[in-house]
Amino acid sequence: VQTCALPISSGQVLSNGSGTLSWATASSGGGLTWTATTADATMAVDNGYLANKSAGTLTLTLPSTSAVGKVLRVSGMQNTWRIAQNASQKINFGKTTSTTGTGGYIESTNARDAVELVCCVANTEWNVVSSIGNITIV
Repeated sequence: VQTCALPISSGQVLSNGSGTLSWATASSGGGLTWTATTADATMAVDNGYLANKSAGTLTLTLPSTSAVGKVLRVSGMQNTWRIAQNASQKINFGKTTSTTGTGGYIESTNARDAVELVCCVANTEWNVVSSIGNITIV
């Protein structure tokens, strides 16, 4: 076993390039940006939303454009939340699918419910890949 001390600088990660450990500058991306949201809004891909509307249900609308593999997360803080859809969009929750278009949505039952979605068909279709609580699908 060989040990060595590697100096670290802010913004660096341990890299295993060509079998040799070294520090490298961290690349951007990969993580989610979280926002405490108090008013109805349209979501942006690769973002997390803390539903923090003081009264009533917070409505978050799916982005109209998204590439396959992009992620959205919603976690409740106060009251309930709803993820609304645009025309031609739908959300799959296991074998259940929301009504296609603006009439479909998923919604939390309790304030602390949470959900993670991944885009599975560019711009139009999302899969729930993780959830906490009881989610209503319309």
